[in-house]
Amino acid sequence: MLNAKVSLETNINVPEKLLKIRSPAFQIFAAQTWHKLYRDYCPNQTNTLYGTVVIAPYEITHVMPYAAAVYAHNRNYRKDRAPKASAHWDMAAVPAEKPKLISSMQKYVDSGRLKLSD
Repeated sequence: MLNAKVSLETNINVPEKLLKIRSPAFQIFAAQTWHKLYRDYCPNQTNTLYGTVVIAPYEITHVMPYAAAVYAHNRNYRKDRAPKASAHWDMAAVPAEKPKLISSMQKYVDSGRLKLSD
């Protein structure tokens, strides 16, 4: 069986101050938040593709063997479990979900859980 994985790296232009944060905890928070926000865009027949991921600082890796094929090819995805399902689901989510991601990241900073680097 061929094992393939898809590692998503979405280049979302976030405010300059947020880019200065080098905290691994913040970077994991950002990846976890983005993963939750694009849920409705990730094809979902059994929840395995969406639910089987490895989260690292600023990185979400879908580890199912078929992840790369699903990511690369737009198909007639079921809409009952993922109403906005599409290929390149991370990029499809950007217009609607990016403001929510930035807001969540800013709230994390504002909470005092970390300090900005110089």
